Amino acid sequence: MRSPKLKLFLGVLLSAVLVIGLFTGCRGGGEKQATGDTGKNVGTKKPQETNKGEDGKKESSSEPVEISYWAATSPENADVDPENVKVYQIVEKKTNVDIKWNHIPKDKEKEQFELMISTEKLPDVIFSDWAEYGPDKAMENSIVPIDDIISKHAPNLKKILDKNPDVARDMKTDSGHYFAFPYLKGVEMEDRVTNGLQMRKDWLEDSGLKAPETIDDWYNTLKAFKEQQGATIPFGIDMDRLGFITSAWGFIITNINDKVNFSVKDKKIVYPPLQPEYKQALETLKKWSDEGLLVLGPKELSKEIVAGTCGAWQASPASYVEEGKATNPNFDVVAVSNPVIKAGETPTIFPRWPFSGRGAAVTTKCPKEKYEAVGRWLDYSYGKEGYFLDNFGIEGEQYTMVDGKVLPSDIMYEKEPDGLTTGQYGMRHFRPKNAPGPYLTGNTRSYLHQDALNKDKTFAYNDQATKAWGKGDASHTLPNLYLTAAEALKMDDYSEMLTYVSDMLKKFISGEESLDNFDKFVEEVKRMGAEDVVSIYQSALDRYYAR
Repeated sequence: MRSPKLKLFLGVLLSAVLVIGLFTGCRGGGEKQATGDTGKNVGTKKPQETNKGEDGKKESSSEPVEISYWAATSPENADVDPENVKVYQIVEKKTNVDIKWNHIPKDKEKEQFELMISTEKLPDVIFSDWAEYGPDKAMENSIVPIDDIISKHAPNLKKILDKNPDVARDMKTDSGHYFAFPYLKGVEMEDRVTNGLQMRKDWLEDSGLKAPETIDDWYNTLKAFKEQQGATIPFGIDMDRLGFITSAWGFIITNINDKVNFSVKDKKIVYPPLQPEYKQALETLKKWSDEGLLVLGPKELSKEIVAGTCGAWQASPASYVEEGKATNPNFDVVAVSNPVIKAGETPTIFPRWPFSGRGAAVTTKCPKEKYEAVGRWLDYSYGKEGYFLDNFGIEGEQYTMVDGKVLPSDIMYEKEPDGLTTGQYGMRHFRPKNAPGPYLTGNTRSYLHQDALNKDKTFAYNDQATKAWGKGDASHTLPNLYLTAAEALKMDDYSEMLTYVSDMLKKFISGEESLDNFDKFVEEVKRMGAEDVVSIYQSALDRYYAR
């Protein structure tokens, strides 16, 4: 069994999501909070050149450049002030800047963001979700294109973009400009697929079965779980996760968060409800549901898994292993690839994109004299030195280098390092998950010393899951698209259609609505504007490929 600290540091790190301790909120007040009045040329004295090398190791002896910075954080840790987070202090010193934090609660972000934009009381830099607001719209009056800042003052980020043209295109607006320093969730496939289908490995072995490959294999496996292993929930999953199964037909079947789920084929938008394969997927899911093999949205699924009444589910690597073994020593899990229709076919996967639109944008109120310092500060975490600081901590404190690999220090395995809870320790020392600032995650396992991997009981599960979930055809994944203001406004007219599709999905699977009425359903979806929605997104996709 892992120590709590190792679970915090290595367990999360090895799943290629993020690292240690999650700082998800900051106090909105404080003496150093920015006022929003950034029209004053404060702290703009140009420092000596500091970014000769990749990581800006040559520090300046001049006064730090003051930069006002707006960002939102989660309210559950509102008592944590970013001024006290060690990683921010180090980066400020390394880059010779003085950050004037303006933090507001995460649940107030949209409200406060819109107020800030409308009143034009802008700081130097804003960290937010620009995809939701519309980056081209923002560049009309609130933020500036950062192409020149990246090319002149951000060598680390520029190197990443030059090496990863798909990520570079994803970060540009339809007008062809970079608009924000990105929060990058890794650029490798193993960093982009971090959860998936799992099932009881010990049950498979007891039933003389291998991990299922095809939809028919899944059916036979779930029947065995029910009939031979006594599962009351052979397969439990939430409605908005059914795409892991319907990927067998090449698409995600559900609307998530009332947004349309499209797939792409030959650079064309595909809307599943209009496709004949949609009915095939529904027929399979209904059959599973009718026979008690599929339970949608089961209550307290975690408890059912640990108790040994559920055979398959969707989760992140190694989920429930420790708890399950405490109940049943034979409890074991295996990650399973997305199913296919015919044996030997390549699974369709829908990985997340490294950049979702969340990042740090330079505002129109930021004096140009600060551009070099802003670029230097924001760029630091994209270099190797900054990457190691964010993802592993401070060398000599949180880790040492052994044979060129990262070996966590003893303090990382203590139950209460420095007398703090593991959560408190992480909040004070590490770059937080969904941090209020751009940085790069991912690919962390390749840097870890084997001794560290051996100490983590979840490593084998993470490694197996990466291989099971990360190999497949990702070409159907819809890239990040930015709708124009007119397109976004037009989409509001189709909310009724999205609700209708979601409701009918549930009714078809449950049997409340007969699949004999599927053709009528398709006609109704078209009447409500589905083809117009496809046209809107096709225009956005065409602009994406033209970037």
